[in-house]
Amino acid sequence: MHLSQQKQPYDGIFVISLQGTPNADPHNEGRLDDFKKAWRKSCGADPEINVCPGVMDDRRGKGKVWPDLPEDTFIAFLGGHTWTYATEDQKKPVLLASTQPSRYLETSFSYGTYGFAVPRRSLDTLLNTIKDDLAHGFIDEDGVRQTEFLSPEKSWYRTDREVGKKMYAIHPLAVWHEGGFSNTWKMDRESITGEEEDDDDGKGDNEGGIRGVAAR
Repeated sequence: MHLSQQKQPYDGIFVISLQGTPNADPHNEGRLDDFKKAWRKSCGADPEINVCPGVMDDRRGKGKVWPDLPEDTFIAFLGGHTWTYATEDQKKPVLLASTQPSRYLETSFSYGTYGFAVPRRSLDTLLNTIKDDLAHGFIDEDGVRQTEFLSPEKSWYRTDREVGKKMYAIHPLAVWHEGGFSNTWKMDRESITGEEEDDDDGKGDNEGGIRGVAAR
């Protein structure tokens, strides 16, 4: 497709739902409607939701989005940039062919996540961490509590260490980020697609280095 034929980026909410899916468990009926009601009650407006009908599969586990997620996962990042590996001897990941399965790389730090998966067992802990940051600020790497701004990943990695879990980034990244003006950094940022190739010098995102494949 020529660039002139491409559509402009679209902002919207996309929900995969089994409501109305043939042969789905009856408990799925009304779940999406209940979500919309809760949204209207909290936000005072109707959500503009694009529904992606779920597909049934009788084989257990085939309906899971991330069946190979490590058991010790606290959070699995599906999109982001400026990654630091948990171990120095971990090999720099190479681009994977579309036919190769994704894999998870343990990270010790990262910035700028825009997509992540949270195991159910981590939800309460993560929610409490977020609430504490909003109420009291976050504790930075020097042990100082910052209240003028938030840096969610710093708190998430700290909590991860406290509960004895691990953080992973899926490789290649599963969630893309459209390029454009960043309200966070007040500058234009390039797209992050998960298909970028690394620079030889291993620079981070702000220096023009890799963003898409969970590199150093």
